[in-house]
Amino acid sequence: MPVSLSAQLGGDKRFAAALEAAADPRVITRALRRGGRELKAEMRRQVSGPRPRRLDVVTGELRQSFDIDDDDLPRSIAVGTPLLFAEVWEIGKGRRKARPFVQPALDIVADRMPDIFIDELERARDSVS
Repeated sequence: MPVSLSAQLGGDKRFAAALEAAADPRVITRALRRGGRELKAEMRRQVSGPRPRRLDVVTGELRQSFDIDDDDLPRSIAVGTPLLFAEVWEIGKGRRKARPFVQPALDIVADRMPDIFIDELERARDSVS
């Protein structure tokens, strides 16, 4: 049975409900897809870099394993990896110190999401005008 580690972009339930009421689900879908692509790219950046804070790239297996699951659009999008050792790096285990890459990437992209949603809403508005 495959195991995966993922991060979801969805916001809090009140924010998501307001967006669903105010916008076409296609706009939300486009914004979440864009956010998912940015999250995947940011996760790749987070595993690249000098040790000890970042994992650095030895084989590239983890960096290449990130994938986007958009089955739950327009409610959420997930970015993750099926690699078992990814969880060990993210949260640490035993004597192995955590070197998080998902949470820092999620924090960065979550800060960008309001601008992404506004941009997609403006694009939708401009295509109608």
